[in-house]
Order: sequence, then C-alpha cells, then structure tokens
Amino acid sequence: MKTLIICESVHHGCTKKVADSMAGPLKAEVKKPGEVDADLLATYDLIGFGGTNKGRPDESDLEKAREFAARVAGK
Repeated sequence: MKTLIICESVHHGCTKKVADSMAGPLKAEVKKPGEVDADLLATYDLIGFGGTNKGRPDESDLEKAREFAARVAGK
C-alpha cells in the first residue's frame, strides 16, 4: 500500500520525528503540505496528516489546514 504522511513540524521537530518513526514500518513517504498537490495525492492509497501545537491546533494551524484543503479540493 503506497502511503504518505503529510506533516508540519515548526518549533522543535517533534512532529516530524513522530512522522519519521511511523514512516519506517509503513514504508511511507513524509512530506510537508507545500510539497504536495492533488495530482500527487491521487497516487497514494493511504494518506495521514500530523501537526499539533501544545497538543491542540491553534488558529494558524487551522488556517493552514483550510488553505491546504482548498488547494487540493476538486482536483
């Protein structure tokens, strides 16, 4: 199963470390939201998302998620 983990890791890199640790057993690729588009997403069977701020998203995280979804919607 072709797997992709999309994550944003800003401050300490912890989210990326978790994504990388999951990617090994899953044989997944890890990319940032800005590195993917609808055409690329269509080539994967399983897509996971990661990113938190103190255990919960803040408004800027939610805005990035909305922008990402809008970019790939309907394609």
